Amino acid sequence: MKNIIKKYKKQILILLFSLFFCIEILAMKEIISIPKVLGINSFGIRTYGLLITSAVLLVSYLIHKEIIQDKELKKMDVTDMLIIALVFGLIGARLYHLATDWYLYQEDPVSALFLWNGGMGIFGAVLGGAFGLWIYTKRKHYRLLPLLDVVAVFMPLAQVIGRAGNLINQEIIGITTDLPWSWKITGLSGNFHPVFLYEQIGNLFLFILLLWFYKKKKWELGKGVLLLIYVLGYCIVRFIVEFFRLESRILFDVFSINQLVCMMVILGSSSILMVKYKKASHKSNNNK
Repeated sequence: MKNIIKKYKKQILILLFSLFFCIEILAMKEIISIPKVLGINSFGIRTYGLLITSAVLLVSYLIHKEIIQDKELKKMDVTDMLIIALVFGLIGARLYHLATDWYLYQEDPVSALFLWNGGMGIFGAVLGGAFGLWIYTKRKHYRLLPLLDVVAVFMPLAQVIGRAGNLINQEIIGITTDLPWSWKITGLSGNFHPVFLYEQIGNLFLFILLLWFYKKKKWELGKGVLLLIYVLGYCIVRFIVEFFRLESRILFDVFSINQLVCMMVILGSSSILMVKYKKASHKSNNNK
């Protein structure tokens, strides 16, 4: 059985993701219903939390699998590292959400503590998680960038799974549309752009790109490049998706606060990548 899975690994992954997206589309059209809470009688687990946990476990497994093959990184205690990154990532994600969507909690400030109701900012999650990893590597005297490169490869995959929580919680609503793949939301009239789905598709392509770079062009431009590609790629995806989200436009009535953040990050990360590329090209020419 193990050999069969290994032999047809790509086909199995394609089938699983196809099934994943088919279920989402059926739920979007209210053909099937996905409960917010899974359980029996008084015991239940929130589906949103289950998705986040599944994403973390899957990505943790994949990161661990890569780390143990690296001469430097395999010395790390992966469990401790991931717990620290997860805790700081959750704190950062929630703080970013509260900073950008504070008005949602004006009437009931206590509800800001209810993480299970959704409301996470990916920018805050990345910054918080990276800060947690920085603390870990600093204390253990490991190098940070090689670790962040490996984590960056699998981050988009976690985001693909986690974004399904927006569907289940019926949050992050897009602008209205009559397109065939529009999202029908319970209690609201009209159909909406499934912005969570757009971001999932963008993240899936980003994951494939990062995995290709990791396997074929690994470390060609130096440490930290995969992290830069992830940050740049995700910000491009998010910048585009934001045009379809029902958000406040604070700049020229066109751009949202998240798009402003994306613009700055795209400019910064692309500039650093260009510098790294020029240095690598110069070094390669000198070695000829």
